Amino acid sequence: MADEIVSLEVAVFSLIKRYIERQEVTLEAFRALRPALIEADHIDCDEKKLVEILTKYMDEPWQGHWHEWSYYFQGSGCRLISGETAEIIEWEATDVQTFDRYWFVNWLEWLWMFHPNDSDLRLLRDFFSHRPNRYDLYEIIFPMLNILSIEGYIKQHDRHKNRYKVVDKKQSLDVA
Repeated sequence: MADEIVSLEVAVFSLIKRYIERQEVTLEAFRALRPALIEADHIDCDEKKLVEILTKYMDEPWQGHWHEWSYYFQGSGCRLISGETAEIIEWEATDVQTFDRYWFVNWLEWLWMFHPNDSDLRLLRDFFSHRPNRYDLYEIIFPMLNILSIEGYIKQHDRHKNRYKVVDKKQSLDVA
């Protein structure tokens, strides 16, 4: 059982890194459609400044199309849905190394549906004799995130408990 858990950790960490790479697409959408929100990350942005920046976009469309993607902005968050693959990527600006655990599960559901033979999903598939629903995935993924956090591969956000950040000091998780 312990080997199974370690292997599952490796698979989940690999999926996290892939999801974070996909968040780069959302960062590019921000750069194209909401550049001031990205710039805010490079200054000491207090709440008043953030409201000022968000107000700048009040008359801009909050949903629309950008390249192959449909976008939906809400505050400093964005959801992209690919018109070609139906992939869903959700991200809250501005740290691309940070991810929301619920949004990560949403992406895993997409991956499960559209790429059922994905090698990183192999161990997750072994845990289920049927296609898991969202709650099944939560029961596996959320505890794995806690383990990866305890082991120092990811760090839970101080204020937003649903968000985690990949820790730079350890970029790989190897099975001994």
